[in-house]
Amino acid sequence: MPTRSLSFLELFSEGPTVIFVWDGSPGWPVQFASPNVHSLLGLTATDLTAGRMDYSSLIHPDDVDEVRAEVERAVQDGDMSFTHRDYRLLRPDGTVRWVSDHTRIKFGPSGDVSQFYGYIVDVTDRRMAEKAASEGQQRLELVIEGGRIGTWDWYPQTNAVVFNEYWAELLGYRLDEIEQSIEAWSTRVHPDDMAKCQADLQAHVEGRTQFYQNVHRMRHRDGHWVYILDRGKVVERDAEGNVYRFSGTHTDITEQKRAEIEAQEASRSKGRFLARMSHEIRTPLNGVIGVTQLLERTPLNPEQDEYVRTIRSSGEGLLKIINDILDFSRIEAGQIEFESSPFSPVRELESIVALFQERAYGKGLRLALQVGEGVPSHVSGDAHRIRQVILNLVSNAIKFTDNGEVAVRVSAEPLPDFLVLPASPSADETQGSEVARSGRSLSGTFQRVSGRQGKTVILRIEVSDTGKGIDNFDAIWRDFGQEDASISRRYGGTGLGLPISRQLVELMNGRLEVESEISVGSRFVVSIPLPSVEALEETRERRSGPSLKGLRILVAEDNPVNQLVIGRMLQRLGIEVHIAEDGLEAVSLCESDSFDFVLMDIHMPGIDGIEATRRILAGTDSPPVVIGVSADVMEENRARCEEAGIVEMVSKPLRFDELTGKLQHHLPTVRARRAA
Repeated sequence: MPTRSLSFLELFSEGPTVIFVWDGSPGWPVQFASPNVHSLLGLTATDLTAGRMDYSSLIHPDDVDEVRAEVERAVQDGDMSFTHRDYRLLRPDGTVRWVSDHTRIKFGPSGDVSQFYGYIVDVTDRRMAEKAASEGQQRLELVIEGGRIGTWDWYPQTNAVVFNEYWAELLGYRLDEIEQSIEAWSTRVHPDDMAKCQADLQAHVEGRTQFYQNVHRMRHRDGHWVYILDRGKVVERDAEGNVYRFSGTHTDITEQKRAEIEAQEASRSKGRFLARMSHEIRTPLNGVIGVTQLLERTPLNPEQDEYVRTIRSSGEGLLKIINDILDFSRIEAGQIEFESSPFSPVRELESIVALFQERAYGKGLRLALQVGEGVPSHVSGDAHRIRQVILNLVSNAIKFTDNGEVAVRVSAEPLPDFLVLPASPSADETQGSEVARSGRSLSGTFQRVSGRQGKTVILRIEVSDTGKGIDNFDAIWRDFGQEDASISRRYGGTGLGLPISRQLVELMNGRLEVESEISVGSRFVVSIPLPSVEALEETRERRSGPSLKGLRILVAEDNPVNQLVIGRMLQRLGIEVHIAEDGLEAVSLCESDSFDFVLMDIHMPGIDGIEATRRILAGTDSPPVVIGVSADVMEENRARCEEAGIVEMVSKPLRFDELTGKLQHHLPTVRARRAA
């Protein structure tokens, strides 16, 4: 049977390899393309050659300069052949194909380029596979190089290293300028980063981590520092289990790190700005709300009482706006903190309903609390944050309801079996009946939990109304969002209340859901998993506490209005009050006299309250209890205060009941020091 030999063109009528011949003039007009070019570019060979289409017009705009530079470099060096790095070609339909280009140069008699000819391989599938490849896989040279990733293979038993070209390029070198040894890496690592590198390497070698990963700085050829994401894995060990081969990659993440550093600095700047604004706004508010509280405790006629309540209500409204903005900033920065201690959910809700009764009555609304069966007498959680959420929901319900009622309902149900949390330590493990534990949930930090812990329940609190209803659900969850512009004009508000409430609930591992019907009303449901506890006697709420009469307290405060407010509050409790107008005077008075408490303003001229506290506590064997007073309520400032020895922080504007409670809480410490 006769056979027929295949022609050159037939060899390339199918398959991924396309033959090209280009003219040596600028743009590289196509002189020839094998028939299978259509599968690569969506164009026929005739489409390319009939009009001598410029090949450079087919190259992706982001790659054309690099391709041109490689060609020019090869021509200048007199190379007869060269291989391009992978680059992209654009098809008429807009899709992109990655190619590997292997080219030979044909020089004319005068030394000019007359032609380029070679073959192009479609490597799009390989490039796509590269993106999905695991970081621990052994490298394939073209795949890794195409991803512009530096690779290394380290043989610890000889300290020999094999780098690829791009590893050298990351540091501004050609591969032939880099010694293939471990010292090529170690001598260029920033001295401050080396110990962490070695620790991470050792952890992986010993099997304590599945992969080696580290971010460190390396010195570039021109002297600047490059941030390197270094990843690797032991891929081969000898018969004794010693590491024989360690493979990995280097990725330049300098721009990413710079962006992170800039973002961190921007966050710090914003925090400083918010702290400053908080201080500047809260300081006069302390005078407004504080003096109002003092006035409320004096004989007033009905007209005066109405004026005082109006001033206080306006001040409280402004304070809520400030608190919303600060909470929004904390959540955004991942710095929100949560406490966990026993509280009575029913008692908290009773106080919220009582707080809003007058406002609801003024609008002709009925406001009621309904308690379902099975609600624990006490649960452990952050009562302040839960209260903040419910206060916001009830306030909104009354705000957007013109007639009918607002109802608050609380119920509880056991946590489903598949969601049951790990059992708490036994009494033996905790050496007593009081369980102390800590944990972290998302960006929320949960602190000390006290009480005999029982089963975890889903505490469900519903706030429903017969108001206008919600038409745009998406808008109410947007930061600074309102359902429509007219709402902000008619009802006011920042539009932060609901977004903050939902984020707080989610940070406590709960959910905030809403149902609504226009002109019928809305129903918000908060569901939070909380352990029930048998509250310890000392944690139960008391309507009154021990007398503070006879205490000697130094108030360190530079603002005359705040001096008046704090001083009068304390004097109403029968406390002997002394004033220091700055930190140095506070230190001096504590050295020459004895005080039970110091109420220390954090921001004062001269030395601030934190430094003054350090000096006071270091200067006496029986130091006073220092409570910080500040309009700066950012968490970073609280941490500095705790480190200095300040046992408690009270934020401005001061609340009479809160200040009294703080002093009563620390009274046992004062009595113990007096007895000593």
